[in-house]
Amino acid sequence: MKRILTAGVLVLLTFAGLSRASAGEGAIFNGKDLSGWQGMQGDAKNWGVKNGVLAGTGGKGSQWLATTAEYGDFDLSLEYKLPKNGNSGVFIRAPKVGIPYVDGLEIQLLDDHGEKWKNLRPNQFTGAIYAVEAPSRRVTRPAGQWQTMRIFCVGKKCRVWVNGEQIIDADLAELAKTHGKKVPGLKRDSGLIGLQNHGDPASFRNIRIREVKDDGWIKLFNGRDVSGWRVNKYKHKPEWKVIDGVLTGHGGQGYLSSLEDFDDFELYAEARISDTGGRRGNSGIYFRCAPHVDKKQEFPPGYEAQLDHGDNNNPTGSIYALRVKGARAPKFGTKDGEWVRMRIRAVGNHLQTWVNDKPAADCRDPGNRHKKGSILLQMHHKSGKVEFREVRIRKLSKK
Repeated sequence: MKRILTAGVLVLLTFAGLSRASAGEGAIFNGKDLSGWQGMQGDAKNWGVKNGVLAGTGGKGSQWLATTAEYGDFDLSLEYKLPKNGNSGVFIRAPKVGIPYVDGLEIQLLDDHGEKWKNLRPNQFTGAIYAVEAPSRRVTRPAGQWQTMRIFCVGKKCRVWVNGEQIIDADLAELAKTHGKKVPGLKRDSGLIGLQNHGDPASFRNIRIREVKDDGWIKLFNGRDVSGWRVNKYKHKPEWKVIDGVLTGHGGQGYLSSLEDFDDFELYAEARISDTGGRRGNSGIYFRCAPHVDKKQEFPPGYEAQLDHGDNNNPTGSIYALRVKGARAPKFGTKDGEWVRMRIRAVGNHLQTWVNDKPAADCRDPGNRHKKGSILLQMHHKSGKVEFREVRIRKLSKK
């Protein structure tokens, strides 16, 4: 939060579902000293490194700490920790001269639980594009705990995750139409990455960045309706609704199938399964599928990435009923009623899944039976309920 803005005045696909970078990969903080960083608007005497942690005292010195290199399109991840009522921020595409949260952009860091901030505007809490775009929900932990942030910014698309939950999905060009005069940084294409000194001690570690040339991800679910999908029935009449940006299905066996077919691709989805009749939740994401349209056949031909936390033979993340080495996923302890991040990758006959960023299935179908088809979101039985709040895909070029 900035005192200068008193009247109302971006984001990833290492998507929350993509695998975390290995230690040291893409690191812009070496864990030892301030190499690659510079003090801005003052000397960096109020910043130091101890035990792999980059910390600001909150005292006098530089107003913010910036990278010496500039970045345009990037995937940034870090861990941060704030004290009670603490306030800081991550600057992106910031200029060397000017106000970083006006002439660049700030992704807010705040002790959202702090009594001091109870009357703030929604666009001043953690994850917000400060004073511009509010987070979709609050997902922070209490002060004094390490938390994660991820910022994926490509072109004019910016997405932010906090503690693995996506809370910002913004079009900077659209925001510039309404906020560009007060925050001209919305129009910038590159600049410095920075950490703010707001007068509170703030700590950072595991700061990594990956430069990105092209996002390439396509939204299969637009967050508003089922445009781009076909409803496929089985025995009953399943109902699909969008409630507060969440695609919700219940009422019987059936599917939503994408109108477009895909061959080699990478897909990311966030899903939650449950049941209204005392049974366990059961669903799945089919791919390279040829859906039945209103026929009395339950299981369409194609591959299925399983969503069933109680199936010991095919746990969540398994390539269902494919009897080859690596098709069965480990049991990750996922539960009904909890959101699960699912990633699926299919290249030729090589099929892979990840569950909550952890490798799950990794196998090859020797028959390579399903080469191309639609994506299906399954509703398994009448009392079951399935929810999706993210479904994205990117096509992979053949090599």
